[in-house]
Amino acid sequence: MPYGYSAKILEIDVTGRKQKTRSIDDRLYRSTMGGSCLGAIYLLENLNKNIDPLSPENILLFSTGIVTGAPVPGSAIYSVISKSPLTQRIHEAPTPGYLGEKIKKCGYDLIAIKGRSSKPVILFINGENIDFIEAEGYWGLSTGETTERIYDLLGSDVSVATIGPAGEKQVLFASIVNDYIFNTSRGGLGAVMGSKNIKAIAINGKHEIEIFDKKTLDELSIRYKRHFIENPVSKGHYEGGGAAGFIEWLSSEGLLSARNAHHTSFSEAREIDGNTIVEKYGYKNVYCANCYGGCKRRLKKEINGIDNRYGAPELETLASIGVGSELKDLDKVLKACELTSRYGLDGTSTGAVIAFANECYENGYITRDDTGGIELGFGNSDAAITLIELIVKREGIGDVLAKGVMRASEILGKETKDFALHMKGMEISTHDPRTKAMLGLGYAVNPNGPVYTSVEHDTDFDYTAPELYMRKVSPLTVYDRLEATDLGPEKVRMFYLLQPAFSMLDAVGACIFAFSPVRYFDFRDLVKIIDAITGWETSLFELFKIGEKRLNLFRAFNMREGFTSEEDKLPDRYFKEIEKGPKKGIRLHRDEFDEARKLYYQLAGWNEKTGWPKCEKLLELDIDWVKKYK
Repeated sequence: MPYGYSAKILEIDVTGRKQKTRSIDDRLYRSTMGGSCLGAIYLLENLNKNIDPLSPENILLFSTGIVTGAPVPGSAIYSVISKSPLTQRIHEAPTPGYLGEKIKKCGYDLIAIKGRSSKPVILFINGENIDFIEAEGYWGLSTGETTERIYDLLGSDVSVATIGPAGEKQVLFASIVNDYIFNTSRGGLGAVMGSKNIKAIAINGKHEIEIFDKKTLDELSIRYKRHFIENPVSKGHYEGGGAAGFIEWLSSEGLLSARNAHHTSFSEAREIDGNTIVEKYGYKNVYCANCYGGCKRRLKKEINGIDNRYGAPELETLASIGVGSELKDLDKVLKACELTSRYGLDGTSTGAVIAFANECYENGYITRDDTGGIELGFGNSDAAITLIELIVKREGIGDVLAKGVMRASEILGKETKDFALHMKGMEISTHDPRTKAMLGLGYAVNPNGPVYTSVEHDTDFDYTAPELYMRKVSPLTVYDRLEATDLGPEKVRMFYLLQPAFSMLDAVGACIFAFSPVRYFDFRDLVKIIDAITGWETSLFELFKIGEKRLNLFRAFNMREGFTSEEDKLPDRYFKEIEKGPKKGIRLHRDEFDEARKLYYQLAGWNEKTGWPKCEKLLELDIDWVKKYK
């Protein structure tokens, strides 16, 4: 038996309620390290072209990488991968918590779910035993109620991934919620799960994962536990308000989109900052499997009807809902964020949809007749909560907004196109690309969509960044500080060098909050960890090729589905000046952006006109067979 993985895929057909196990060739596993490269290959080989993502033909993957489940910090990540109903492209949603480790302990590296159940069902994967539990009595329940009932039924040792009413109603940005608090957020994969009539997946694996060199992992774990707090980013995530405690600072620096990206600063951001939540209500750290980082938070107690089982909101959800629509009533913002976990909604898309609706309302494209008498508008926290309820129920204007901003704009009229801030159908993160230009390029060309984790942010390498950060990225041949708003050739080179690093972390199941370039573990530590898990002799070179392979496999899948390079662009709003705040007047310049994208294509080995990976690049990455999809 290999170390660190089982070389097995579990295939479940929920239509016929059948399952079978397939073996993974050792060379295939080594050349992908499991995870999202293996998942992308599986979809390319088993998913027909141009299928409807909400049809029974779509495949929902639960994928683990070589690092997933290992007894070392930063190993809790697994990914849900499928064809997204939002983008009609492949989407991977990396997810922390405990479920990834449970999958590995069941003896599987990849779970592939196909078909559509005739009735609501819960899948219970208990080692090699798979049970189909009737779930009609669970349909309509919140994610918390579902999780609690499954714990009561199967025991608290199981890990539960469930959809809420949003996934059941196939809201296109529905999420999957793991064990109350860990969210598979982006891409609408909760809608895919709901389309299959799967209410939840419960997993309880008890087989120990075989490790080649446990002593080395123990030594690295002890070092992390003793010293990770010395890293400024890790310290910020562990203490006080956590990542959400950066909201006031980010806003004061003009780095967060506010008022649907008309501004990049919100004067009342302090009112909803994570540190304010700590001062007012208190937090408890929540830990993932095998990790001491404590990045997640939970309110110390239930307050004002806010169920603390769902945790406290993370930076992305809090900023997207609160800053995006300039909401300053903390309790109501907390409630809105809680509802995204309760109902199973992607918090980033939810905030973007609310901001879009507010702008449409203020310009007369949504009226009180459309909203059932509700007065929308920026700063209106009550309306935001009501909109979430309408979206989940798919009632009135909520049914339109449940399709995401791109489709909602198409329904409401071409005049609203400028209000719909999306990339390829997916709503854009609240980190504004005008003030972080490299991140903006990442939003445009990332085959996984406009997610803020596609690359390290520009501000980590500008003239205000700690010297520590520059030392950590020097092994990647990134030596020079550059202004955050710069998008010249040197910044494009920086992006080209950093993007595979983040892609690789997702591919192998390593957490960006433990391993990314400016966190405590560096990439040389990751090489040691993978060698200790497997007994291999890997290298930074091999790992970065894994990162590139993931990007190119995803790219090939998307282009097979009809994607063109014309879609690698940002909405017009980001080429207009910021209207208010410390970054007032800053904008992206279209000619410079187009030149940056062209140069990136050249560096990445993609055709400058079509965006297709060149044959020699595919050969270099050992995936030249994907050219048949061209």
